[in-house]
Amino acid sequence: MATQPHTTVAIALLGALLALAASPALASYRMPPAKSYMHRPPPAKKMSESKVEHVVLLSIDGLHSGDLTWWLANRPMSALAKLAMSGVVYPQAFVKGITDSFPGVLALLTGGSSKSHGVYYDDSYSRDLWCPGTPCNGSKPTGPPGCELVLDESLDYNLSDPNGGRTGINGDSINPANLPLDKDCKPVYPHQLLTANTIFEVAKSAGLRTAWTDKHPAYDLVQGPSGMGVDQLYTPEINTDYMGLDYTHVAEQIPKYDALHAEAISSWALGFDYQGNPQSGWGVPAIFGGNFQTVSVVAKLYSPVAYEADGMTPAASMLTALEEVDGFVGRIAAYVDVAGRTPNTAFIVTAKHGNAPRKASDLQLLPDTLVPNALKAAGVMPAQVTQDTVSLIWLEDASQIAAAVKALEANATALGIAEVIYGPALLEFAGDPATSPTAPHIVTRVIPGVVYVGNPAKHSKAGDHGGLNDDDNHVALLVSKSGQKPMTVTDRVETRQVAPTVLKLLGLDHTKLTACMTEGCDPLPGLSY
Repeated sequence: MATQPHTTVAIALLGALLALAASPALASYRMPPAKSYMHRPPPAKKMSESKVEHVVLLSIDGLHSGDLTWWLANRPMSALAKLAMSGVVYPQAFVKGITDSFPGVLALLTGGSSKSHGVYYDDSYSRDLWCPGTPCNGSKPTGPPGCELVLDESLDYNLSDPNGGRTGINGDSINPANLPLDKDCKPVYPHQLLTANTIFEVAKSAGLRTAWTDKHPAYDLVQGPSGMGVDQLYTPEINTDYMGLDYTHVAEQIPKYDALHAEAISSWALGFDYQGNPQSGWGVPAIFGGNFQTVSVVAKLYSPVAYEADGMTPAASMLTALEEVDGFVGRIAAYVDVAGRTPNTAFIVTAKHGNAPRKASDLQLLPDTLVPNALKAAGVMPAQVTQDTVSLIWLEDASQIAAAVKALEANATALGIAEVIYGPALLEFAGDPATSPTAPHIVTRVIPGVVYVGNPAKHSKAGDHGGLNDDDNHVALLVSKSGQKPMTVTDRVETRQVAPTVLKLLGLDHTKLTACMTEGCDPLPGLSY
């Protein structure tokens, strides 16, 4: 018996979701409203099998290259393994430079490193901005410039609201009173810090739709310098304290947060808004996606350990995390298939960063006072020191760089430092502090396993990211599309090559990416474009 279009969609959705019901997060997953399925998704256009019209970009934050290799070998029926059957795996993919979440996501979206896009960390420093709350004399801030840039949950209106105090859409949950000020006493939003455009902005200039979901309203950053790159930016607050939720410190809680992202991305795959409501004139975005935090959060928890003693095999907690996220990926792929767009949709699965160390026996927690105190003892005054598995150092006086380097190198082992990077070596992945107001003067590579924390005796952290070592920057990368010959490309590639790859897959001009033109980056090899 023939079925009506909306009934066909509903039946197909039911079958796809039943196939994914083994996911432990299913019970916490909020499905888009039932009314959504009574509306047929906008029909896919008739086109050749090889033409890509949509790219789903997913960052499984914290997913190492080795994690993906293990998963594909040991879970051949998984969603990621299914994508790999028509995809290219890049086991030698690296993040260039600093591996905080902000430069990590911007590598994927701009095609460049901090050297080109000007953003270094979610906690950094600017020499030409004033701190939030600085009094204004008319239209001018009082006092000298120089301000710590904290771009996290502290920007929100209300942490007791899971959306940050407003809707959580397009940065509306950012309280302007919490933003730094420019020379005209106007608040500076995260996207205004970028000095390079994004794939979203290139797509928008071609008349295409875009959508993204991430972990803080501060991810207004991904809008690009125009502030208008993403049509629908959904940023539920991961650090909310709503009803006692603790997404980032309890392994069992974080999949509930990731389910919000999976719901939004799945809804976009059907041509709806992030809540599953039909949108007039919208359709499926050309570029859409977001991040998942479960793997990263589990890797950073001190107990239970995330990896077995070899530092390669997932322990029970990490295995559960991988199962959760694989289920979300499978769900999104199922929605794409239900919408009839699998032949014309490419998936890119990667990670903004890894987490270090993977081997618990390598962990060395050090007080985050060590490096600042060593500098001060040498008569060097830091304006800001940002630390996790790295130290980024901004000095009050740039003429003290040599003295700072001498002090750090003289006490390197005790300070957890393997290499002090400054001068020409720093310019490989960072801007010139003589001309860039946000560029640090010094960056350190830590001894593998070192993580700086507030109090090592009480801290529960088992790892973090931001640094320059293999566990920080050697990440997963898989590109899948219909008709692609499955293969493994062992050449070294960088995650910033994802940006021109997205545009080339869509038939757009990747040379319009200013960061790519500055640093030089080719689309990923091995793909049939």
